[in-house]
Amino acid sequence: MSLLADTGKRHPTLGSNVLVGAGAAIRGPVFIGNNVRIAAGSVALRCLPDNVTAAGVPAIIVRRNGEKVNPSNDLNQRDVPDLFGERLAVLEEKLLSLEKRQKP
Repeated sequence: MSLLADTGKRHPTLGSNVLVGAGAAIRGPVFIGNNVRIAAGSVALRCLPDNVTAAGVPAIIVRRNGEKVNPSNDLNQRDVPDLFGERLAVLEEKLLSLEKRQKP
């Protein structure tokens, strides 16, 4: 009796002429088409068609046949929200509130 509950295909399939950048990951039973580029550090979780470039976590298509996909929506890496910093600030406020309630 196998301890694995999954049956069937569980691993990615890569087409011809696929470039996977350093540190990139391809997860699950996805198909990566021909002439696909996956940017360094990206995580591909879905199937990718032929002739695209994907980037990000999770990876999204940023180029198709060498042309930018939605060029007005460039990846803005400068104004990324600080989600961890915001969450830490909320937790700090809660901690201060609890400390005030503990003081006699």
